[in-house]
Amino acid sequence: MYEMDLKPFLYEDVGSGDITTETFVPDISGKACIICEEDAVLAGLEEAAKIFGLLGVSSVKMAADGERVSAGTKVLVLEGPLRGILTGERVALNF
Repeated sequence: MYEMDLKPFLYEDVGSGDITTETFVPDISGKACIICEEDAVLAGLEEAAKIFGLLGVSSVKMAADGERVSAGTKVLVLEGPLRGILTGERVALNF
């Protein structure tokens, strides 16, 4: 399978750092979930998980790419540095 390098996508969005997150989000660990807002067919979940991994955030996929999900379905559970979660969120949701 083709392995895409996702670092350029992360760099395009945050460059050398996410100043807003670094200023306002404490340097602590936490948990978050990505929840589907509408009925959908999932795509990009693998890439989203890898983006978070680049930022030191662990993830558990609750669904798979190509799967039909209903609004309100939890699709990705995240745990790790809050700054990594917030920084990765914008990039990951683009996938």
